[in-house]
Amino acid sequence: MDFNSSFISIGCEQTTKSNFDDLSSKLDSLDKKVEDLLKEHHTTQKLLKRVLEEVKSTSHNATKKRNKNLPQKPLAEAHDFATFEDKIQSSETKFNDLVAELQMIIASNSNKFVKMAW
Repeated sequence: MDFNSSFISIGCEQTTKSNFDDLSSKLDSLDKKVEDLLKEHHTTQKLLKRVLEEVKSTSHNATKKRNKNLPQKPLAEAHDFATFEDKIQSSETKFNDLVAELQMIIASNSNKFVKMAW
């Protein structure tokens, strides 16, 4: 008797139909879970793509829509800043618009934030 026939005969004796059915059902269940995970992954990727596109389009639109309240160029003189500050403080609408403008700017640090504001 060679090794292969010994292994096959031992394996056949230990494996029963119930064991095979149990393993088969577990494999089917695992396949279903993998399929569900792949569907979730695909859905997540689609949603992530939509979010990134929205962020990209919003940032482009935000750049075009900004500078309604902010001056086109940074304020060079203290007097210019005081005038700008008085204008913003005198109107709640202008103040809220400025806050909204500044909140639309997405930057990873303060230097980039200031550059994007102007």
